[in-house]
Amino acid sequence: MVLAWVVGGLLGAGLPVQAQESSRPNAVPLAEVADVARMEKAVKAVQGKVVLVNFWASWNGPSVTQYPAFIYLYDRYHAQGLEVVSVATDPVAERDTHVIPFIQYYKTKFPTFLKADIEPIAFLNAVDTAWTGDLPRTYVLGRDGQVRQVLRTRINPDRFEALLKRLLKEEAPKPKPAPKNGKSEAPPARHLKGFLGGN
Repeated sequence: MVLAWVVGGLLGAGLPVQAQESSRPNAVPLAEVADVARMEKAVKAVQGKVVLVNFWASWNGPSVTQYPAFIYLYDRYHAQGLEVVSVATDPVAERDTHVIPFIQYYKTKFPTFLKADIEPIAFLNAVDTAWTGDLPRTYVLGRDGQVRQVLRTRINPDRFEALLKRLLKEEAPKPKPAPKNGKSEAPPARHLKGFLGGN
C-alpha cells in the first residue's frame, strides 16, 4: 500500500491537468472561494476527528507530487475518523481553469477551499504567523483540535502513517457541561499566532 502511495505520488507529478467528467459522491463543493474565517469554521466543524489541513497550489511541483497521498489517506482512514481540509492557494482567477480541473482529475472527496484574494501577509498571519508561504504546508490536528505536527516538507509515508494511526486511537475530548446559570461562556479569543499557529 505504501509503495502504491509513493509511486502514485510520483506519477501524479506528471499527470496533465484536464477537466474530466466525474461522479462526485457526497456533493463535495468544488473549490469554494473562502476567507480565513470560513476555513477556520470548516476546521472547527470536524473537531473530534483527526484533521489534516493541507495548503497547496496546482502550480507547485511538491504540492502536486504529494497530493495523491491525501487521496490515499482519506480513502483508507476516513471511516476511522480522519478528515482532510484542502486549501488551494492559486489565484481566484484560476479557479475554473486550474483548481477545479485538478480536483476533478483526482476525484477528490474531501472539501477544497480556494483562498480568497487576500493580501498575502494578512493571509499568512491569520493562519499562522510562523508561516512564510512555503508550499505544501500541512497541519496535523488531533481529536482535541490541537496542532500536533506541521509538515513543511514531503511526507515520509511510513512515519506519517504511524503518527496518524496513533492519533486515530486517541479518544475525542468529552463535551463540557452547560453552565448552571444558563449563560454560555464567551468564546475564546482568537489565537494571536493565527488559528493554526502556536505549535
